Amino acid sequence: MQIILRQTFPLGRFHATPWKVFPYDDPYGEWPPSPWRLLRAIIARSYQVERENSAVTREDREALVTAFSRSTISWRLPEFTWRGPGLRQYQPVEFDLDNPPVKKLKLIPLDLPLRQNLGGRYALLEKSGTRWTFEVFDENRRSISCFETEDEHLIKSFSETKRDVLKRDRSVELKRYSPRSRSYSTTKVQDNFWLTSRGPESEDASSILWWYLTGDDWTPASCDLLEQCLARMTYFGRAESITEISLFRGPLAKPVQSNCDLHATRFTGMVPVLTSKVDATLQQVEATTDDPSLVRSTIPPGAAWFYAERPRRSLPIQKRMFTPERKPTQLVQFAIGARVVPAIRDVVRLTQRFRGRTLRTLLHLLTDGAVKDWRDASHDLCERAALLTGKNADGNPLSTHTHAVFFVHAEQGKPVRLCVWRKYPFDTSELMAILAAADAPLPLGFKSDDWTLTLIPLDSLVPPPPALSGALHGSWETLTPFVPPRHVFNRQGKAKAENSVDAQVRTELENRGFNSENVEIRVEDAGWVKVHQAKGEKGGPSNMDKRGYNIKLAFASPMSGPLFLGASSHFGLGVFVPTGSHQ
Repeated sequence: MQIILRQTFPLGRFHATPWKVFPYDDPYGEWPPSPWRLLRAIIARSYQVERENSAVTREDREALVTAFSRSTISWRLPEFTWRGPGLRQYQPVEFDLDNPPVKKLKLIPLDLPLRQNLGGRYALLEKSGTRWTFEVFDENRRSISCFETEDEHLIKSFSETKRDVLKRDRSVELKRYSPRSRSYSTTKVQDNFWLTSRGPESEDASSILWWYLTGDDWTPASCDLLEQCLARMTYFGRAESITEISLFRGPLAKPVQSNCDLHATRFTGMVPVLTSKVDATLQQVEATTDDPSLVRSTIPPGAAWFYAERPRRSLPIQKRMFTPERKPTQLVQFAIGARVVPAIRDVVRLTQRFRGRTLRTLLHLLTDGAVKDWRDASHDLCERAALLTGKNADGNPLSTHTHAVFFVHAEQGKPVRLCVWRKYPFDTSELMAILAAADAPLPLGFKSDDWTLTLIPLDSLVPPPPALSGALHGSWETLTPFVPPRHVFNRQGKAKAENSVDAQVRTELENRGFNSENVEIRVEDAGWVKVHQAKGEKGGPSNMDKRGYNIKLAFASPMSGPLFLGASSHFGLGVFVPTGSHQ
């Protein structure tokens, strides 16, 4: 015969700790609920049934214990359950006398006029808010009266007497003891629990905890007693673990199969569950925790440890969101918001972190989260994103300089806009990745440093920065320092004629399709700047600090930009703007 129990937790939490387990040692709590706990709760409620009906005998309880203990038990645990965060709660531990500290008072001896007015030998004057209160004592320093007054003359007279008494040190000390009282001292304990579905408002069988008890010893009488006991059960586990449990007799619309069974042998991933032995007696089940047989044992007599494997939660299926087509564009701009913006020499820290987040977001969008690292991406996927990553499918850098440029626009020496530009328009997936990368604050610090900035997308009404000016200009100058791709000095600190800054600027112009023969170049030292360092190069002999230079170019005939020259030019260094537009 199979008995089915239906249990829910209206507050959505089941509070319980396994038998003789210290809560700090087992932060997971008890799940699934132990049959031993349920059997003891049922027998406890049988006494309430007896008080109400006077029809429950000891033989009835013994029959119920026998039927329960000889049953095979399994559960259908709710699909969506997980360990709660744990609470710390104060609970009483000892009931003892409370000894508050002694209060020492300085009584003021009264002169004859004040004695006649106040009716005592000593007095105290206290002010509470705008009210004055006198407390008067007799010659034995016993309190005889206490009253409020607004008599300014009396208050002034007492204050003058008090000053004189305190000045001559003639006050009388009185020790006032608070009445001794008995109260509880408290301690903070760990409260572990499991979060479950609330249940009653939902008829979904998957949100209910089902018990299956299969055995041959169940009789109509024991089933009736079981049903009456369950109907009177208000909590299960700790007192705050409110429950509703009942004997299920009706048919289910859909069959509910158990997903958690008891095993005598423990395997990986199983948790211990305390259950009753087949020969458990009523006396063993009713034993209290201070019973000598329980105090001296690791598990209560009549019980045994079995093991159960909690079912794994099914991962929610994320619906693929509709991605609207976006108008192709070559430029995406963000306003930079931060309490502390990076200096011009540190703009690469900003651009490379935003680029890295953009590429990770693009990979997630293109693969629905199936691929986590570009090193695991397929050949076609890498080729698909080459104009954003700057590398071909084989992982080699592109030499055409046609991939995306991440740079900043600065005003008065401070970055105010982050720009992403490419010669060829971004497609919908790339635009979504760029915009999604700005959803959260961008961290610029390291480890525990909370230095972040916020990027706010700008619409197409905001004009492009001067670096992307389509007009013809004859003179250009660096907005961010130019870093030569090759070393300007040898190991002895002497300049290399073939690698001078002037020569490397001309080479960079030629590589980008500009005629450098009639270009006048002026070079000024700009100090040390941060450059981009590929992930595979980090930790190597080179470092991220390189010498930068401010460059001014004068062309023989006007030309249009953009001009991004030198090392880390796709990360915001070597950005040129028309002369006069650099504020």
